[in-house]
Amino acid sequence: MPTVTLQNYPYSDAAASSAEAIMKDLYNPDTVNVSFETVNGGLDVTNADSGWTTVKREQVQRGTFTSAQAVSGTANLDWFASEWFTLDTLGLYLTNGIEATEFKAIPGANQTFLLPWAATVVFTWTMAWGGELWQADSAAHLIFMLDGAYDIDDAADRAAPRSMWRPHTATHDAVYSHMGEVKNRFWHGHVTKTLAAGWHTAGIVLGCDGTTRSTVSDPLWQRNTVQLKGWPINRQVRVWARSFRHVAFRNSR
Repeated sequence: MPTVTLQNYPYSDAAASSAEAIMKDLYNPDTVNVSFETVNGGLDVTNADSGWTTVKREQVQRGTFTSAQAVSGTANLDWFASEWFTLDTLGLYLTNGIEATEFKAIPGANQTFLLPWAATVVFTWTMAWGGELWQADSAAHLIFMLDGAYDIDDAADRAAPRSMWRPHTATHDAVYSHMGEVKNRFWHGHVTKTLAAGWHTAGIVLGCDGTTRSTVSDPLWQRNTVQLKGWPINRQVRVWARSFRHVAFRNSR
C-alpha cells in the first residue's frame, strides 16, 4: 500500500493538542495518503501501490461488487375485481400513463432493497395466473413496476385474459357455470435496469377493470351480447407468485 504521510503528526509535548488537527490525521478524504482514511476503506485506484496489480477473490469482502435478493409466495391469491380495482379503461393493450396507485402489489412478488452503490440490476420472476373474465376486450394485466413507475417499452407486462372456457355446444348460451378446460398461464420474465445507489422498490403488480355493466360480450369471442345483471366484467383473477429475484452488479463508476 502507499505510504501514509500524516499532515500534523508528530505532536509537540509543549503545545496543546488540536482536535481538528488530530481529526484530519485520522480521517481526511479530501486528499489521498495524508490520513488513516487510506487504510480504513479508502484504498482505490488513485492511491493503490503501483506494485499491487491484482485483487484476488479472497481479498474482496462479500457485498463489495454484487448483491442479490429473492422473495416468493406459496398461496393462491384471489383478487375480486370489483372489490380491489376502480379502473374502467383498462383493455387488452396496456398503455403508459395509468396512475401507479391503480395497480396492486402482489404479495410474494415485490421487494424493497438497498443498493450501496450504483449498479446494473437484473430482475427475474416466475408467475402464474388464471381468471374468470367475461368481457372479450378486457383483461387483467401483470406489470413489472420499479420505484412506483412502469414503462411498456420494457416489454415487462402480460395481459391476463380469461382462462375458463365454456364447452362449445348448442346450449352453451344458457350456461355460464364453471365448465370447460382450465387454461392457466405462466410468465417467466426478466428485465435489466441501471439504478443509482439508494433504496428501491420493485415487483409485479396487478391491474384490472373493476367496473360493472348491465351487458357484456360473450366470452366466446363476442358471439353474443348477454345480460349479466350488473356483474363486474372481470369477476376474479387468481395469481400464484412463485418467485421474484434481483441480482445487482456494481458499476465501475
